[in-house]
Parts: sequence; C-alpha cells; structure tokens
Amino acid sequence: MKKFLSGILALCLSLTLLTACDRGGQPGKTVTAGGLTFAKSYGEVYSALTDAQKAIAERNTLLNTGSDASEPNGAGAAGEGSEGTFYSGTNVQVEGVDEGDIVKTDGKYIYILRDSEMVVMQADGKDVTDVSSTFVGQSWEQTTTEDGLAHTQEKLPTELYLADGRAVVISSYSDWTATGGTDDKVTGFGKDYVAVDIYDVTDPAEPTLVRSFGQDGYRIASRMIGGVLFLCSSYYPTNPQKGDEATFAPRLYDGDTATVVPCGSIGLMPDGGSMTYAVAASYDIASGERLSSQSVLGGGDNVYMNKENLYLCASIYDDGAGKTYKDGSYTVTDYTSSVNTVVNRFSLADGKLVFAANGAVPGALNNQFSLDERGGYLRLATTEQTYSYSVYRDEKHDFENTKADADGMQTRNDVYVLDASLKTVGSVTGLAEEEQVFSARFDGDYGYLCTYRQTDPIFAVDLTEPTDPKVIGELKLSGYSDYLHVWSDGLLFGLGMETQAVGADTTVDGMKLVMIDTSDPAKLHDLHTQAIDADYSEALNNHKAILVDSGKDIIAFPAENSYLVYGYSADEGFTLRKEISVSQWDGNNRGLYIGDYFYVVGSDQVNVLDLNTLENVAQAIIPCG
Repeated sequence: MKKFLSGILALCLSLTLLTACDRGGQPGKTVTAGGLTFAKSYGEVYSALTDAQKAIAERNTLLNTGSDASEPNGAGAAGEGSEGTFYSGTNVQVEGVDEGDIVKTDGKYIYILRDSEMVVMQADGKDVTDVSSTFVGQSWEQTTTEDGLAHTQEKLPTELYLADGRAVVISSYSDWTATGGTDDKVTGFGKDYVAVDIYDVTDPAEPTLVRSFGQDGYRIASRMIGGVLFLCSSYYPTNPQKGDEATFAPRLYDGDTATVVPCGSIGLMPDGGSMTYAVAASYDIASGERLSSQSVLGGGDNVYMNKENLYLCASIYDDGAGKTYKDGSYTVTDYTSSVNTVVNRFSLADGKLVFAANGAVPGALNNQFSLDERGGYLRLATTEQTYSYSVYRDEKHDFENTKADADGMQTRNDVYVLDASLKTVGSVTGLAEEEQVFSARFDGDYGYLCTYRQTDPIFAVDLTEPTDPKVIGELKLSGYSDYLHVWSDGLLFGLGMETQAVGADTTVDGMKLVMIDTSDPAKLHDLHTQAIDADYSEALNNHKAILVDSGKDIIAFPAENSYLVYGYSADEGFTLRKEISVSQWDGNNRGLYIGDYFYVVGSDQVNVLDLNTLENVAQAIIPCG
C-alpha cells in the first residue's frame, strides 16, 4: 500500500535548477536566471554548501525533540526495420522521446541486459538464436590494497538504448576504498557515478566499446531524442573539504579522466537548504561527444520531457513558522510543514540543454505522468499535504518538546496550469481531501486524475481553456489504478489493485484491469473490470514493463510468476489471450513484437508466439555468459 508523505519527518530539500553549460556563467562573473545565481568561485559554492549543512542540522535538531507525531500519449512507439518489418518499442510517455529499458529491439535483433551482461539474440521469425554476450558491468568485488585497505568496486547496468548502430548502456558504478572508522560508520574515499558506455553494434556478433562517459551521483532519469541522450543525476558530497573542489563539487568523467564542473556552471539557489547537486548532461551517441553539462546545488526527483523541452522537478519541504506565544513556563511556536514542487524548464537546442524558466506550485508530484505540456502550457497534478505542530521551549530548564496538532496531516489534490515562463495561470484545487494522487494521465485538452483512500475517484479535468480549468466529471470505483493509459479515442485503460473497505480498514484483494469510457468526460463510466489473481506486477511501478497496443489488441505485462496477455473488446470486455509461466518475480520479463511474432523475454529464455493467435511456436534459451 502506498504511503502518504510526512513533511514533519522529511529532510529539508531545496530547489533543483539546472542550466545549460553553454549559457551558464563563467568564473568571476555572476549570472542570474529565474532566481538561480551562478557561482563566481568555488569558495562561494563551498559557502552555500556549508550554509545548507547548517540549515539541515537545525531542522534535525528541531525534529528530534520528541515529536509525538502534450503530444500524443506514448503508446509503445513502434518502429520500422531496415526491411520494412514493424516492431514494438518501449512503452514511453511521449511519442518520439525514448526511455531506457532492460530489453530493446531494432526489428532484427533483441538486446537484453541481464546482470552484468548485454546479450544479443537474432529474431528471424520463430527462430531465435544467440549472437553474442558482452560483459558490460562489473560484479561486486573486494580487494586489498598494498597498504592493507579494503577496496570495493561494482558496476551494475540499469538501462539500455539503441540508436544509429550504437548500443548505449547506462550503469550505476561504485569505486571505494575504506580508510577506517567503526562497523557502523566506515570512512574512506572514492566515487559513485552514473556510467554511460557506447558500443558499436553494427556487427552485433562483436559489440565494441567506443566511448565511455560518466557523471557523479545516481540516476534520476534519462531520455533519448534522435540519437542524443539526456541524463540527469543526483550527487551528494560525503566529505567536503574547504579548498578542494573535487571533494564538494560534482565531477564529469571522460574515460578515466575526471574534471570538476566549472564553478561558473554551478547554479546556487537563493534559499539554500540542500547539500545535493543535480547534474545534467547530453551526449551525441553517433559522434561520442558530450554536448552539454550543468550542475546546480539542489535536488530533483521527477523529469518530464517532450521534443522541445525538458522539465526537471524538485520537492521542497518547508516548515513555516507561525505565531510565538507563552503557555505557562513554555514559549510556544506554531509550525506548518508542507511540500511544494519547483519546476525548471530547459529548452532543447541542437541537443543542448538551455535554461528557460522556473516556477513553483503547492504539493508533490506522484511521478512523471503527473506532468504534461500542450500548446505551450504545462499541466501538473499534485498532492498537497500540510502538517501542523507546535514546539514548546522551556528556556529555564533548557528543554524542548514537539507536539502535533489534533488535526494531524491535511491532504488535498490540485491541478495547475503554467505558461511558458512557468507562471501559474489556472488551477483547480481542493480535490478529494484526505486522499492522494495514485495516477494521472493527460489526453489532449483533458486530464484524468485517480486519487485513493478507500475508493478510487477518477476526476476528469477540462483544460480547454488553460486559464480556467474545470472538473467536469467524476467516477468512483473500488480499489485504485497505479497506471493509466489511453487505449483509444474515448477509452482510458487502468492497471491497479482491487480493495475492499472493512470499517476503517482496507484490504487488498489482488490486481485489476479497468476500462473507462471517456467519450464524454462529463459522464465518465466504467465499461469493464477484470480481476487478476496476483498481488504484484512490476508494471504497477514501472510503465516500461507493460505493452499496450490497441491496434494489435494487446495488453501484456508480468504478474508474479506469469506473463499475461489480455485483449479487449466492447462486447466481451477483457479476455485473457495468453498466460505464460515465467521465473517467479522475474523483473526482466518484457514483451515485444517483430513482424508477425510476439516475443516474451525473460532472464533465461525467450518464448515465441504467433502474433495473431498467440499460440506458442518456439522457445529459445538465453545462454549464460
């Protein structure tokens, strides 16, 4: 069951802003854009970092005093191979903007990330044969250095792209040497960064590494447009040392060479409050050139991207101090903790990120599908939560205590519309109080918002007039939908969980499919619901694990130890077309089609089905490396 955010328990995170390196300030010059100030020196960066450290320490002291408290929706963009064979792609949010996954195809070969390997299989109709297996990662390894220190390395591939005869592998890389400390706190030196490895796969039998890049931190998100990779990461310096910028500013890697991001390309937030950097870069896959790179002292957690803009969003937690008054021997200060979302827009020019605008709205985003751009307007669905509490201070006895208000957490949901400058021009607020957004989907001039507490209200929001959005429809269902997908004009598909209210409690009864009639958004109604005897699917939390294609009549996804393929018709509703036994809880399961065949790819085998009948026609074993 999903949980509500708790503002009172959250660390103080600050605004994440990224700026394009080619437009950023140079050392010795201060440039401001949208409230973001570019550093004049590394000393200024270090000061901002230490100020943030103090702010976080103050907040932690306070909290530890005894609290009792757009474009068409992506439909799995299809491609066309060199011989005119049509094939499915990864299920993406925006058509034409690719997203990385663990299985990809170019219409002839299937590329699979498995553990530390990239396996290539040739798909020639029902005949699937192994072509190559390349070690692209590094298993966890610990060695001892000459001076007796423990040295550990690990490189874990997480995402894969195909473009221009290249395979791009994105990995999480760790390289650390321990220098001392206790069992619960080990000190040392090293690095954690996101690695980008570009392989030439013009001959899939012999993939060849041609270029390696990297950037500090862990991956927030990646996208690819026309052979240009956009990568965002989040970096937290573990042991900043004054005067040594390599210890407190993010680094970029080109092979084995590391360079610190120039101070004039590091954006500083006016409010500070975060020790986390956001790092953004773009890479030309064909040439192997890094096109742009930037960093900002801040954090980011959601990315929405179309062909014109990249929107990076950051959650900011704020404890607003209210009135202070006396209560007996205590000095009392009232606080209201809340979360806001800061949005930063970057225009895309020749593969480079160019900072364009920033703005903010109340509340937090559920995921990337909570955002959408259409006609130059950004639409967002947020969950706004406030938590009221009071801090009691007894100066005489040097004592503090925190007490939550009786009302506790207050929750509501909002929809905001922002213009190109990211100024709010329209909104609908106060939806479904005491509930939270579980899923959202925008379709043309309408947005659909699923909230949940014990039932599943689906709201239809008319966004035809950006300055005057309106809720025009509402449908209440049992359970909730984690994922919404436009099946066709007038039909909205949902994947989620079925629940039942038992008094004040709620029980989960397994997964469900639902089809909603949106032909008249003012009169939403459910057409069909299908229960599934399973409690988990990767597709509930990862949209790339589901294939939805109305043209092929396919809704396909893993569910525990099975891979399920459903069809849908207005007369019969959902029909289970195929169930394939797979390795239990196998996160590698993906479904794709090439020509007239459907392939279910797992960690150890590929099941081949006739695309029209879904009858099994072959099975191929994926070789072990």
